[in-house]
Amino acid sequence: MELQTKRGTIFNICLEIFLWLLSLTILCPIAVVVVNSLKTAAEADYLSLELPAVFQFRNYVEVFQKADVVRCFGNSVVITGVTVLLCVVLSSMAAYVLSRNRNRLSRFLFYLLLLGLVFNIAMIPTIKIMQSLKLMNTLTGLILVYTATSVSFCVFIYHGFVPTISTTIDEAAIIDGCSPLRVFFQVIFPLLKPVNATIVIAVFVSIWNEFRMPLYLMNDPKRWPITMTIYNFCGRYSSQWNMVFADIVLVTLPIVIIYFLCQKYIIDGMTAGAVKG
Repeated sequence: MELQTKRGTIFNICLEIFLWLLSLTILCPIAVVVVNSLKTAAEADYLSLELPAVFQFRNYVEVFQKADVVRCFGNSVVITGVTVLLCVVLSSMAAYVLSRNRNRLSRFLFYLLLLGLVFNIAMIPTIKIMQSLKLMNTLTGLILVYTATSVSFCVFIYHGFVPTISTTIDEAAIIDGCSPLRVFFQVIFPLLKPVNATIVIAVFVSIWNEFRMPLYLMNDPKRWPITMTIYNFCGRYSSQWNMVFADIVLVTLPIVIIYFLCQKYIIDGMTAGAVKG
């Protein structure tokens, strides 16, 4: 028994050391970004972990002044907020209908939606469609694209949780005279709080940090989300790496704070949607 206990302790120590070493693959790039954001332009060109001779906190002030961070922050809030709202409402309604109607058509539509988790979006057809609909370089177009690319994941999570809600609740509400919309929004939707929290946080983090779609679909700096502001410090022949890193810190800081404050809800909701049902 003592030998097994010692082996278990040694194994746990080795596992913890391995996990700490593995975490360096994430912690090192973060450290490079933070340290170089406080250097002069010449020092930041080396992209090293060496501390600066003098901490340049003014870099962050210059980023605010030159990159129009406030306007772009507002654009990101609008884009992310509306996308999250659409994903929560549309995906929960779709998952509820598909979950309650256990027939071939519902199963086909559910699996069809899940294909969005497997296949990446094709940019050229998407751009052509956006151009034909006059949605290129608009916040509305970007919101619709984000919603379309996020809805598969959201339906998948909701679809795993809805069956845990008894159908007798629906039947009781219908007997009391509720319409289908009232049954969902007044009876079922409040019971989806754990999954709603997960969807809100997961989609918010994903959309806030997204870079590729605005790169292809937005060419007006006034409509850029905050992730695109790094282009203010990247030139054809040279880049101000200290400003780029300072901008990256400002972009990621809000979402990191939100993630650490709400990670409990992410784990609980993901577990509820993946295990139950």
